[in-house]
This record gives sequence, structure tokens and C-alpha cells, in this order.
Amino acid sequence: KHSAVTCVQCHADKSFKGTPSDCAACHARTEPHAGKLGTQCASCHTTNGWTPSTFDHNRSAFTLTGKHSAVACGQCHADKAFKGTPTNCSACHSKNDPHGGALGAQCATCHTTSGWKPSNFNHANSIFKLTGKHVTIACGNCHTNLKFKGTPTLCYSCHAKNDRHGGKYGTNCSACHSTTAWKPATFNHNLSAFPLTGAHTSIACTKCHINNVFAGTPKDCYSCHAKNDHHGGKYGTNCAACHSTASWKSVTFNHVFPLNHGDGGTVACATCHPNNTNSYTCYGCHEHTASNISAKHIKEGIPNFQNCVQCHPTGNKGNGGGDGGDD
Repeated sequence: KHSAVTCVQCHADKSFKGTPSDCAACHARTEPHAGKLGTQCASCHTTNGWTPSTFDHNRSAFTLTGKHSAVACGQCHADKAFKGTPTNCSACHSKNDPHGGALGAQCATCHTTSGWKPSNFNHANSIFKLTGKHVTIACGNCHTNLKFKGTPTLCYSCHAKNDRHGGKYGTNCSACHSTTAWKPATFNHNLSAFPLTGAHTSIACTKCHINNVFAGTPKDCYSCHAKNDHHGGKYGTNCAACHSTASWKSVTFNHVFPLNHGDGGTVACATCHPNNTNSYTCYGCHEHTASNISAKHIKEGIPNFQNCVQCHPTGNKGNGGGDGGDD
């Protein structure tokens, strides 16, 4: 169309030298964009006519892809304003957001320009990674009413209704269970206040935790083993003083008083401790008769001889103090 324009339209006052060659010099007064698109008219228009016009949006700061390429310019550039047009998704799509802003303003986190559906979300980028069976659970199971912000991450917040223990094991399901399945379940008793050793490791939980009661379970031996006490309580309730968790047999006890002070052998506990371990008697082996201990000590002038270990701390003759030390 430039070929049909009269000369004076460009060469006013018959001035030819220095005539500008840029589009805006001639077309600024009739430019419908009011300078908002710059002065390079040839970026969109040709000399064949103002319309149809084209614009390569891929050369701009916001590349058009997918369904964006078919959107009319005026839908994003209202009032023919181009400079400063926002490039974030929510600027255009907040009015169509079915989540009500609960998922934030970054639509591209789940959606693409190809269409709103299908959508996807990489839960691994969130603070709650999905593993095991959590991967296949519908979003609405945890995010009711499309609420996402502030969704609890504790096991019990979702699984309290399925807790067969009735809260007796606390609320940290992951202490025994995994996301793979509820069963099989495991529990590391060594992390508790009562580590399991020896034969305790193979005992069924219900042997100690009657009726699935765990809080306040006693840790002392006698609370479980009183019914198996062959000593009838004579030796106290601290089974661990002689026994270990390996077995009841192979008993060990650090006896302060030597047990081989007589004929070199050992005697039954009840011989010296007929009632309990807090008291003792030597007369289980050494008869207290006139012809034996009593007569000998009186003969030596030792009338107070009942506390044998005072003079015989090791149980042997001649190893203690007092007048009767040789007996």
C-alpha cells in the first residue's frame, strides 16, 4: 500500500533529505495501541494492510503454549494494556479456581496449558512423602472438602477410627506399622523402658500385657514370676539377684560369706537361711548343744557366742577376733 501513497504524504514541504523511514514517524497519529506496543509496527503488521496482523508471542517474556495459543489477546491484555501484564497463572485463573485458593497460586504445579485435566501433583515435593499404600489413596480421603493447607501429618489423625488398640499404644502408629500394610507389625522393645533380653524376647506380648494394657506395666521380676517362686518369698522379690533372663537355672549369687568354709562343698540356701535372706543361722550345720559349740565356747570363757561371724567372718577356725578365735 505504500506504492499508492502520494509523495507529499511522506515528503511534506517537498522535503526529501532526512525523511524518516521508521513506521511510527508516519503512523503514530493513527496508531490504535497508543504506543503501548512500541514503535516497531512491522513486528505485527505488513505493508499489505493493518489487518490481518501477527505477533510472535514466543519472542516475548511469556511464551504461548497449549491452549494459551488460541486465546484472544484481549482476554489477557484488557484495555489493550500490554506492558506489565502479569505472567502468573492465578492472575487470569483465580476466578475459575475450584480449590478456592487452598492450593496456592501456582497452577502449573499440577496443571499444564494443554488443559485443566488431567492434573497431577508430585507429593514427594511436599512435607509429607507418599509411600506404600498411601500412594493409591484418593486425595479426598485426606484432603476433605478440597482443603490442603494445614492437613495433619500424624498417623492418628487419619487412622484413629481404625485403631484396634483403643489408643493404648499411643498415637504414633509408625512405631509398629509401616505404610506397606497394617500387618505384619513390629515393635522394638529395646527402645522402651524395659529392653527384652534372653528368654524374654520369645514371650508373647499378652503374657506381660494382659488385656492389651501397656501403660504402667510393672518392670520388676516378681510381678510376673511370683507364681513360679519355689522359695516361697523367703529370698525377697528381686529375682535378678540370683537369676538372669537366660533361664531360671544356672543360678549365680555373689555370696559375701564363703560357702566352702567347711568340707569344701556347698549347702542348700535354706540350711543357713531357713526363713529369709535377711537373717541367717550357723546351727543348720553346727549344732548348738551342750556337748558341742555351747560347751566349747563356755569352756573358753566366751559366753556371747551366738553371733558366729563376729569371730569367724570367713567361717574358718582361728580367723576371727575374740577369745574363742581358735574354735
